[in-house]
Amino acid sequence: MPANALTGLIAVFGLTMALLSLWGILQPARLIDRVLRFWKAPWGIHLAVAIRVLLGLVFILAAHRTRFPDLFRFLGYLMLVAAVLIPVMGRERLDRMIRWWQRRPAWAIRAWLAMAFAFGAFICYGAL
Repeated sequence: MPANALTGLIAVFGLTMALLSLWGILQPARLIDRVLRFWKAPWGIHLAVAIRVLLGLVFILAAHRTRFPDLFRFLGYLMLVAAVLIPVMGRERLDRMIRWWQRRPAWAIRAWLAMAFAFGAFICYGAL
């Protein structure tokens, strides 16, 4: 796959992250509900691992074509580590983490999602 296509995938990831964060800022309870349903699906953890492996490799392979190659390479390796840790943590711990977020006040969830929105926008900027 050409490097331009890989940086395009990174930009799409950043845009998706920003848009999902914006949706969560507007409707935090609905976002958390969707996340819970995703994790409860039998394929949820497998898909989460596969996405992290794929994105990790894309970030690593395309890092040299971004505005911040060292950062994007680091993020790629971080995604690969996350892909390994998800099955190690197990569904029960991940459920507890999501439920912990579910118990936070809406303003706290919105604050974190505002940071995620900014990070997603930064990813887009760095990739294009």
